[in-house]
Amino acid sequence: MATDKQIEANRRNASRSTGPRTAAGKAASSRNAMRHGLTARQVVLSDEDPAEFEAARLGLIQELWPETPLEKQIVERLAGIKWRLARVPIIEAELLERHRVDVLGRDQGLGVAWSRDGGALMQLSRYETMLERSLLRQMGELRRLQCERKKREAGADRIDVRR
Repeated sequence: MATDKQIEANRRNASRSTGPRTAAGKAASSRNAMRHGLTARQVVLSDEDPAEFEAARLGLIQELWPETPLEKQIVERLAGIKWRLARVPIIEAELLERHRVDVLGRDQGLGVAWSRDGGALMQLSRYETMLERSLLRQMGELRRLQCERKKREAGADRIDVRR
């Protein structure tokens, strides 16, 4: 339990701490808790190329041709999921690389890396599965919406022909 002196000292110290003041400082502190970026709110991380993500996003838009606002929102979500999924093999390789080398810098192999892992690879696999399922759900929803839209458009064409 903290003493009265410690509590008072903590209060004094806390009153002097105002946190980051600049926009850059606030942006940096907002990323303090980030561990892997697989569930980050911000799709493109600071060490990733925003232009590369934009090219991937535009390629997906060209491939899937969303027309309604909801279809566009789903394609945006798909772009983010695909981008996050692309991180998984990079993280996996870094984990295995880190665990396969002993304290003397000798390569001990993948088996040793696997045994030293401590569950990070299993957690990574769960994130990957979560992202893949989300990707499949979003693709299914997009297909369903596009199919319904095309049916409505075909029905509207038939109505116009009869008039």
